[in-house]
Amino acid sequence: MVHSKSLDLQGVERVLLLKPSSLGDVIHALPTAAAIKERYPEKQVGWLVEEETAPILRGNPFLNEVLVLPRKRWERELIIPHRLFSALREAGRFLQGLRRQRYELAIDLQGLLKSGVLTLASGARLRLGLEGGREGSHLFLTHRVPIGDGIEHAVDRYLRVAAYLGAEVEKREFPIHWGEEEDARAEAFLAGGPGPWVVIHASARWGTKLWEASGFACLGDALVAKMGVSVILTGDSNDLPLVEGIAERMKHRPLVVSGRTNLQELAALLAKVELMITVDSGPMHMAAALGIPVLALFGPTDPRRTGPYGEGHEVIRKGLECSPCLRRRCPIPDERACMRSIKVEEVLEKATEMLGRGRRH
Repeated sequence: MVHSKSLDLQGVERVLLLKPSSLGDVIHALPTAAAIKERYPEKQVGWLVEEETAPILRGNPFLNEVLVLPRKRWERELIIPHRLFSALREAGRFLQGLRRQRYELAIDLQGLLKSGVLTLASGARLRLGLEGGREGSHLFLTHRVPIGDGIEHAVDRYLRVAAYLGAEVEKREFPIHWGEEEDARAEAFLAGGPGPWVVIHASARWGTKLWEASGFACLGDALVAKMGVSVILTGDSNDLPLVEGIAERMKHRPLVVSGRTNLQELAALLAKVELMITVDSGPMHMAAALGIPVLALFGPTDPRRTGPYGEGHEVIRKGLECSPCLRRRCPIPDERACMRSIKVEEVLEKATEMLGRGRRH
């Protein structure tokens, strides 16, 4: 039976949050975990997360434990004949271990089939999620949190779960931690240039989110010439062809850290820059969570739902009839018109304005 009223946590000692991926999604859910733990400091709060995004939860003061799910590795091994059975055994042991944790409440913030199955597999007698879950994920829930009719940012939507549990949700906390080693590595990167530093992050999981590499190159050179900044190009190892393509087009050689930082090192680096210019991406959400001013270029996605959260950020998007389409592949012949219609001159003007304001602390 699915209930619509608030959930009483009397007798609940262990709470599990399920928000496995991606980086932006995990960051959006940080305030929800914080609000729940602050409301119920005596309860043990865990988070089930995938291997790639787990580092962002290290050192989180609102979590008692982090359960790391190596799902992508299992998927790779399942198609290798001699690894098939060992991957299945490992997955079985993981699920058995999850059940032995004896969580009484499991909260599915992902709202997909995979998270719904894991919610049920936890063995929790109370299974909570938001209305509107996809792929049949609602079938695994005992309680659903109502959502509004209007457009709402993901951060605020997840906080509805915390409010449903009686937590205070006015304060948004995004605890992202790194250590002295990561900080020193970030400092070492920045020792190679005069600063102030501007990060350009050009990559995204969806091809429809991408802006032209030539545009980023022109923008970077113009900022160096006009504002006297130094430019950093970020990304992971898979982004190197794109990032090197931008760097090679620039007259002023940028600092390329693509593939050279883990998530905590990236956070330490972003904390030291003046501005981030980016497409809709996970690192965009990390910078916003750290309070770094973000200038975001949007096309197929809706910044009202997944834009940089908080004050001091700016979004440039064109009001094309087909945007936002929320599609990974552009359905019109004039492919990525929503992104290609953004001009270098307007991005430069907005970036110059933001740098002129000075950094928020």
